[in-house]
Amino acid sequence: MATSVSNSRREEIARATCQLLEMDRPSGLSMRRLADQLGIRAQSLHKHIEGTAALEREIIAEELRGLGDSFAAAEMTSRAKPRDIAGSLSATLISSHR
Repeated sequence: MATSVSNSRREEIARATCQLLEMDRPSGLSMRRLADQLGIRAQSLHKHIEGTAALEREIIAEELRGLGDSFAAAEMTSRAKPRDIAGSLSATLISSHR
């Protein structure tokens, strides 16, 4: 079951999903295309992700990890005010969802 799968494998699946979503619209996403991207069979995805809702949670978690990384980088590389950091993060978020 998906509960025994490592977090790194779920993160890999979430990253692959995000890549597919960046290349195509959400309507172009399918378990078959995702499996192809990962080099596995579509049926094998169910060993890693319990279903669409679990996949959506992993995508959100992946996006939040990226946002956290951006925040940490902005905080560490500048002495910017919180408003400036927030503006930079907002721009990053907007550009990643176009």
